[in-house]
Amino acid sequence: MLRVLLWGLVVMSALLQILVSHQHRALLQQWQKQDAVSVQLQHEFSRLVLERSTLSAHNRLDQQARQKLQMTEPTQIQVLRK
Repeated sequence: MLRVLLWGLVVMSALLQILVSHQHRALLQQWQKQDAVSVQLQHEFSRLVLERSTLSAHNRLDQQARQKLQMTEPTQIQVLRK
């Protein structure tokens, strides 16, 4: 009777070990997917920060040209051709 009980506990322990291993693998896959999304979002954020700085640098240059050099948009445009 004791042997049957011990074998039952061993089998139950093995089945629980299999269940825990399966859950661990599933969670690891989920974590890896979320990590990949995180890396992708970090790249997107870096690209957007660079784009914003590029656009703001152009705007600043235009603003300084208008203020310090009194530059304006041309009123008449003449195209010369050969």
